[in-house]
Amino acid sequence: MIKAQDLVQIQYTDYRNITYDCLLVSYDPDDAYMRIQFKEAGKQYLVDLKYNTLPMDENAEGQQFVIMRDDSAFNHAHGIASVFLSDDYFDDFIPPTFIWFPNSLLTPDDELPYFTEDAKFFHNQKRVDICQLLNPEDITIEMLKSFFYEDEPEFEELKDLCRIEEPGQYRALPPLKIKPTMHFIMVVNNADKKIGVSCSKDQEKLDRELSAIARTLGIPYKPYFIYCANDLTKVKLQTRLNEVAPGTNDIIIFSYSGHGSRWADQKDPYPFMNLWVTPSFSYEPKDQEELSQIKQQVNINSLGLSEAYQIITKKQARLNVVLGDLCNTSIGVPRPVNPESYVTFGHRDGSNFLIRDTLKLRRLFIDATGNLLSAAARADEAASGNSTSGGYYTTSFVDALREAASFRASTPSWEGIINKTIANALVYRQKAEPKEAQNGIRNIDIKMAVTKK
Repeated sequence: MIKAQDLVQIQYTDYRNITYDCLLVSYDPDDAYMRIQFKEAGKQYLVDLKYNTLPMDENAEGQQFVIMRDDSAFNHAHGIASVFLSDDYFDDFIPPTFIWFPNSLLTPDDELPYFTEDAKFFHNQKRVDICQLLNPEDITIEMLKSFFYEDEPEFEELKDLCRIEEPGQYRALPPLKIKPTMHFIMVVNNADKKIGVSCSKDQEKLDRELSAIARTLGIPYKPYFIYCANDLTKVKLQTRLNEVAPGTNDIIIFSYSGHGSRWADQKDPYPFMNLWVTPSFSYEPKDQEELSQIKQQVNINSLGLSEAYQIITKKQARLNVVLGDLCNTSIGVPRPVNPESYVTFGHRDGSNFLIRDTLKLRRLFIDATGNLLSAAARADEAASGNSTSGGYYTTSFVDALREAASFRASTPSWEGIINKTIANALVYRQKAEPKEAQNGIRNIDIKMAVTKK
């Protein structure tokens, strides 16, 4: 799979038998550009195009796909020219649209992505000739000069990103003396008829993001997935959590996506995780005796997010992050799932093309020590999401983490990430349900060391 930290080099040949060499540079799905160079009739051309990634879609055959489209592709048909940086302009140039199927994010020739110059996307599509992964150490000064002029700010920006120093050699970051393992533990309710799809999106999104970060850092990544079920008890979950044995320099990321509840007289501000799929009791007790029976059953089949936090922090890993995308309402109030029309901006499957700053990731995951606990909702608030994007809180966390680790971001911090997570989740929730609140909650005690280049 195309790794999140890689630049992407693409080559394609059109129906006129002109070969185009492309370099895709992407900071996020809405902030990407491509340089295209080609030669025709003895003249050399260089084009600059801005690209964005559209939400994942499905064709008539039921195949999911992702489209990367030049922002000016449709305008081009109305006389708005692409940006030619070369002295010469080629009238017949059409910005390519790239079509990526989930399995075509791989590099073997039989699974290369497609391109088309037809605005209808699936007409006259053709596989690209090359889709090559470029790690920063693969970039040379000569390659940059073939796509950029030396007085362009983008030229200097990529030199810095790829750590190229004169006379054009890659300057590697010093290797980590000790490589921690990143342990990702996720409890997910993927079987619930109402929220199961949304929760599965959270799992996929976090797994993809964290595994990409681990690859960028060059550290081991160990995922542990635990699925809610009617027979998943507090004791069973505690046992599973106790089986995770991190080293003292390791990282633990714990996330829960599913139903959550609290008792009306509960003092703990954090909710408990409902581990069942279908409750074996009624949410409307007839009398005090039945309410007492319900409490006994809930106590057997639930675990407080705070309790999970205590179990995890007692393992004494260097960095512990515990997240909960769940409601914090009195038991019986379901987690809302909003209509698909409320898919908000930023929910795109473009993470495979993102460039992340290794220095910023080292600051967040290597130089940080401490603990973070956060949940999507405060007491008596519900957490929300939809089946296309997943939970608003989880989506906001991934977006905030990507922004903090982007090459153009300022010095990142976990406090900044979790504050932006909570703020953006509220924005998403109120776009879907203007009268509802989802303010989130967090406790953080993380110290950041100074990263040396």
